[in-house]
Amino acid sequence: SKQLCVVVADTILETTDGNVLHKPKDFSDAYDMVHYVSSKSMVVLTGIGVRLLTFTNERWQIVHEQCSVTSTLVNFHVPENEIENYFKKNPTALKACGATVIEGHAARYLKEIQGSYTGILGLPLDVLQTMLIQCGWWT
Repeated sequence: SKQLCVVVADTILETTDGNVLHKPKDFSDAYDMVHYVSSKSMVVLTGIGVRLLTFTNERWQIVHEQCSVTSTLVNFHVPENEIENYFKKNPTALKACGATVIEGHAARYLKEIQGSYTGILGLPLDVLQTMLIQCGWWT
């Protein structure tokens, strides 16, 4: 029989004062977000789901499903006079959750991580591997 494994993941940022940040609407919104998070710690929450299906009797049936959320504390600081340059060097930040990215040139603004680096990037690989092993997809 055929098997299919579906993996989904999504990330949001929550500042330690309780504000949830999503993707910016435009440059102005992105600028405001980076200015705002640069003075606060934030928690990156990445939800991940795995569903294993088998094709039997002419239809797909769920064999296993599992969800998990990783939580990573991040301190990220872009000085106000560098915010425009931050976006020039990291244009993907304009489409990123909270307008923040930590890879490439932007890594210089990362001050501290307590938790999963790959969770911050959007897919906690250690958690995914464990989930795939538990559902029997990865041995």
